[in-house]
Amino acid sequence: MNHYRALRTAAEHATKGRWIVREFSNYQGFPALVGASIETDDTVVAEVRGAVVIDGNRHEEHTANALFIALANPETILGLLDNIERAWIPIAMAPRDGTEVDLWRDGERLIGYGWSERHRSWVREHGYPTVTNVLTKQPTHFMFAPPKPPSGGESE
Repeated sequence: MNHYRALRTAAEHATKGRWIVREFSNYQGFPALVGASIETDDTVVAEVRGAVVIDGNRHEEHTANALFIALANPETILGLLDNIERAWIPIAMAPRDGTEVDLWRDGERLIGYGWSERHRSWVREHGYPTVTNVLTKQPTHFMFAPPKPPSGGESE
Protein backbone atom coordinates (compact mmCIF):
# COMPACT_ATOMS: atom_id res chain seq x y z
CA MET A 1 0.00 0.00 0.00
CA ASN A 2 1.51 3.36 -0.94
CA HIS A 3 1.45 6.38 1.35
CA TYR A 4 -1.45 8.05 -0.48
CA ARG A 5 -3.69 5.03 0.00
CA ALA A 6 -2.58 4.67 3.63
CA LEU A 7 -3.43 8.33 4.25
CA ARG A 8 -6.85 7.92 2.58
CA THR A 9 -7.62 4.86 4.72
CA ALA A 10 -6.62 6.71 7.89
CA ALA A 11 -8.74 9.75 6.97
CA GLU A 12 -11.75 7.57 6.15
CA HIS A 13 -11.53 5.97 9.61
CA ALA A 14 -10.79 9.15 11.59
CA THR A 15 -13.38 10.95 13.71
CA LYS A 16 -15.80 12.90 11.53
CA GLY A 17 -16.91 16.44 12.33
CA ARG A 18 -15.53 19.98 12.44
CA TRP A 19 -12.12 19.90 14.12
CA ILE A 20 -11.22 22.99 16.18
CA VAL A 21 -8.46 24.06 18.58
CA ARG A 22 -9.22 24.16 22.31
CA GLU A 23 -7.14 24.86 25.37
CA PHE A 24 -7.60 22.48 28.26
CA SER A 25 -7.11 23.70 31.80
CA ASN A 26 -5.17 21.90 34.48
CA TYR A 27 -6.65 21.05 37.86
CA GLN A 28 -5.96 24.63 39.05
CA GLY A 29 -7.83 26.17 36.12
CA PHE A 30 -4.74 27.41 34.24
CA PRO A 31 -4.24 26.71 30.53
CA ALA A 32 -2.27 23.48 30.51
CA LEU A 33 -2.65 21.69 27.18
CA VAL A 34 -3.89 22.56 23.77
CA GLY A 35 -5.54 20.13 21.41
CA ALA A 36 -7.83 19.56 18.50
CA SER A 37 -11.37 18.49 19.27
CA ILE A 38 -14.70 18.02 17.57
CA GLU A 39 -16.75 21.19 17.89
CA THR A 40 -20.13 19.59 18.55
CA ASP A 41 -19.36 17.13 21.33
CA ASP A 42 -15.96 17.95 22.89
CA THR A 43 -14.45 14.71 21.61
CA VAL A 44 -10.70 15.21 21.82
CA VAL A 45 -9.06 13.94 18.64
CA ALA A 46 -5.51 15.03 19.50
CA GLU A 47 -3.64 16.53 22.41
CA VAL A 48 -0.44 18.47 21.96
CA ARG A 49 1.63 17.55 24.98
CA GLY A 50 3.55 20.39 26.54
CA ALA A 51 2.54 23.32 28.61
CA VAL A 52 0.74 26.17 26.88
CA VAL A 53 1.91 28.63 29.54
CA ILE A 54 5.20 28.23 31.40
CA ASP A 55 6.20 30.86 33.98
CA GLY A 56 3.61 33.22 32.54
CA ASN A 57 4.93 32.92 28.96
CA ARG A 58 2.76 31.44 26.23
CA HIS A 59 4.33 28.78 24.03
CA GLU A 60 2.73 29.46 20.66
CA GLU A 61 4.40 26.44 19.04
CA HIS A 62 1.98 24.11 20.85
CA THR A 63 -1.01 26.14 19.69
CA ALA A 64 0.37 26.20 16.13
CA ASN A 65 0.77 22.40 16.20
CA ALA A 66 -2.80 21.96 17.45
CA LEU A 67 -4.08 24.28 14.71
CA PHE A 68 -2.22 22.23 12.09
CA ILE A 69 -3.79 19.04 13.42
CA ALA A 70 -7.26 20.63 13.41
CA LEU A 71 -6.83 21.87 9.84
CA ALA A 72 -5.54 18.46 8.66
CA ASN A 73 -8.93 16.94 9.40
CA PRO A 74 -10.41 14.00 7.46
CA GLU A 75 -12.50 16.19 5.14
CA THR A 76 -9.47 18.30 4.17
CA ILE A 77 -7.18 15.31 3.65
CA LEU A 78 -9.76 13.44 1.55
CA GLY A 79 -10.31 16.55 -0.59
CA LEU A 80 -6.58 16.96 -1.17
CA LEU A 81 -6.21 13.29 -2.04
CA ASP A 82 -9.12 13.52 -4.49
CA ASN A 83 -7.33 16.42 -6.24
CA ILE A 84 -3.99 14.58 -6.29
CA GLU A 85 -5.57 11.43 -7.69
CA ARG A 86 -7.07 13.39 -10.61
CA ALA A 87 -3.86 15.24 -11.48
CA TRP A 88 -0.62 14.51 -13.28
CA ILE A 89 2.17 14.35 -10.72
CA PRO A 90 5.93 14.54 -11.40
CA ILE A 91 7.32 11.03 -11.87
CA ALA A 92 9.79 11.47 -8.99
CA MET A 93 6.81 11.25 -6.60
CA ALA A 94 5.39 8.04 -8.10
CA PRO A 95 4.95 5.00 -5.87
CA ARG A 96 7.66 2.38 -6.39
CA ASP A 97 5.76 -0.50 -4.78
CA GLY A 98 4.10 -1.98 -7.87
CA THR A 99 0.96 0.19 -7.59
CA GLU A 100 -0.69 0.44 -11.00
CA VAL A 101 -0.55 3.98 -12.40
CA ASP A 102 -0.98 5.75 -15.71
CA LEU A 103 2.11 7.40 -17.15
CA TRP A 104 2.71 10.43 -19.38
CA ARG A 105 5.53 10.26 -21.91
CA ASP A 106 6.07 12.24 -25.11
CA GLY A 107 2.48 13.53 -25.22
CA GLU A 108 0.99 10.06 -24.76
CA ARG A 109 -0.89 8.47 -21.86
CA LEU A 110 0.36 4.97 -21.06
CA ILE A 111 -2.19 2.98 -19.06
CA GLY A 112 -1.64 0.34 -16.39
CA TYR A 113 2.07 0.47 -15.55
CA GLY A 114 3.83 -0.34 -12.30
CA TRP A 115 7.42 0.04 -11.12
CA SER A 116 9.55 -3.09 -11.31
CA GLU A 117 12.66 -3.36 -9.17
CA ARG A 118 13.77 -6.33 -11.26
CA HIS A 119 13.69 -4.26 -14.46
CA ARG A 120 14.52 -0.96 -12.73
CA SER A 121 11.84 0.59 -14.94
CA TRP A 122 8.11 0.96 -15.47
CA VAL A 123 6.48 -2.21 -16.79
CA ARG A 124 3.08 -3.40 -17.97
CA GLU A 125 2.22 -7.08 -18.00
CA HIS A 126 -0.70 -8.30 -20.11
CA GLY A 127 -2.02 -11.13 -22.24
CA TYR A 128 -1.51 -14.87 -22.20
CA PRO A 129 1.18 -15.96 -22.28
CA THR A 130 2.20 -12.92 -20.28
CA VAL A 131 3.91 -10.19 -22.26
CA THR A 132 5.93 -7.65 -20.30
CA ASN A 133 6.37 -4.19 -21.81
CA VAL A 134 9.38 -2.46 -20.26
CA LEU A 135 9.76 1.26 -20.86
CA THR A 136 13.21 2.26 -22.03
CA LYS A 137 12.43 5.97 -22.21
CA GLN A 138 11.19 7.16 -18.85
CA PRO A 139 7.90 9.08 -18.39
CA THR A 140 7.74 12.60 -16.98
CA HIS A 141 4.51 12.33 -14.96
CA PHE A 142 2.11 9.80 -13.47
CA MET A 143 -1.52 9.68 -12.40
CA PHE A 144 -3.20 7.15 -10.15
CA ALA A 145 -5.29 4.73 -12.16
CA PRO A 146 -9.02 5.19 -11.62
CA PRO A 147 -10.69 2.50 -9.50
CA LYS A 148 -12.07 -0.49 -11.34
CA PRO A 149 -15.88 -0.67 -11.64
CA PRO A 150 -17.69 -2.87 -9.11
CA SER A 151 -17.95 -6.53 -10.10
CA GLY A 152 -21.20 -7.67 -11.66
CA GLY A 153 -21.66 -4.40 -13.53
CA GLU A 154 -21.45 -5.96 -16.96
CA SER A 155 -23.37 -4.33 -19.78
CA GLU A 156 -26.41 -6.05 -21.19
